[in-house]
Amino acid sequence: MTQIIKTENLYFTYGPGTPFEFEALRDINMSIDTGELVGIIGPTGSGKSTLIQHFNGLLSPTSGKVLIDGRDINRKNRGKNRKNKGADKDIPVCFDVGLVFQYPEYQLFEETVCEDISFGPKNMELSPEEIDGRVREAMSWMSLDFDKFKDRSPFSLSGGEMRRVALAGVLAMRPKVLVLDEPTAGLDPKGCNELRELILRFHGESDITLVMVTHEMGEIARMVDHLIVINKGEVAADGKPGDIFKRQDWIRKLGLGVPPYMKLMSRLRKRGIDIREDVLDVDDAVSVIKEKLLSKRESDI
Repeated sequence: MTQIIKTENLYFTYGPGTPFEFEALRDINMSIDTGELVGIIGPTGSGKSTLIQHFNGLLSPTSGKVLIDGRDINRKNRGKNRKNKGADKDIPVCFDVGLVFQYPEYQLFEETVCEDISFGPKNMELSPEEIDGRVREAMSWMSLDFDKFKDRSPFSLSGGEMRRVALAGVLAMRPKVLVLDEPTAGLDPKGCNELRELILRFHGESDITLVMVTHEMGEIARMVDHLIVINKGEVAADGKPGDIFKRQDWIRKLGLGVPPYMKLMSRLRKRGIDIREDVLDVDDAVSVIKEKLLSKRESDI
């Protein structure tokens, strides 16, 4: 498995040499493999947002390296223009990593949905035919009917639809990595579920690497393959969600919530009931409890 993102001894300081100097990241060493679905969690102010802004060159390291598909991000090359449209090495890194901030719908600005989604591909100097194909593809991924939405103002849409238009605008640039910062923030439960399913479907049917930053512990536990915990600007844990969520007391000490069903599983285990430790979603928890109840009923007969 190849590494699409790698950081080496990454440090970042805000306001160096000023009274407001603050070291936000300290000695970050981590890697993300191509095609992975990765979650990044941590308390407020832990450095999560600062870290992901290094992935597409919005921030440059104070020291250390950030490698994207083997390329070192730094100030002298992060804005380089493409010399050869057929050579990946000449494509600016901002097109390799699509970063979607919280409430991306606030970044919509064009008069129509089609114009907004095509903004990024136009800046890539693609042909009109290529742009049209990418817009249609991205809208399909986000379940936005092209004929229904293409000429509508993005500001006439619902909150969930605006969110999907904003995501489609990033997908239309076909990044190798998609980084989502709190993708379901502010949406109602129905909108959260719909967007979550679209994201999972897109990841499952494409070869993109997906990185999600969220504070929703239940959401991240059941979605990702790989979990990175950031605390006080450092990597506090890095591994499989099941292994990390076993450490519930430690997670609570960090100020992160543990999903109710995980708390229930933990309490049952403390009472001597043999419950698996890799229960990472509500449906699985319900199945495990039903299995235990049926087993007990049969043993009592």
